[in-house]
Amino acid sequence: MADSIAEHNEKRKIEGLIYELTEKLTKKGCDRDEIDRQVAEERRKLEKKLGKKKEKEKKKEKKEKKKEKEKKEKKRKKKEKKEKGPTRLSDWKKVST
Repeated sequence: MADSIAEHNEKRKIEGLIYELTEKLTKKGCDRDEIDRQVAEERRKLEKKLGKKKEKEKKKEKKEKKKEKEKKEKKRKKKEKKEKGPTRLSDWKKVST
């Protein structure tokens, strides 16, 4: 849910920047076609930037999940080995003495 809120806030930020650009170009006296063209171009750039940001976050999240999974697997193997008991003769000697 936090992701959707953050994404929503990013989109609002983009729309705010687009609005400012529209106002700036209107005051400058640009015709409507020029304003529409520049606004569309700017929106594409900002949305692409937002998309890259989301991709980075997904990669980071995937990496963290993988680390967590490896950590759990390592823990499971260690516990399994401990429950299994010594497997080599030298390990049995250590346990018996």
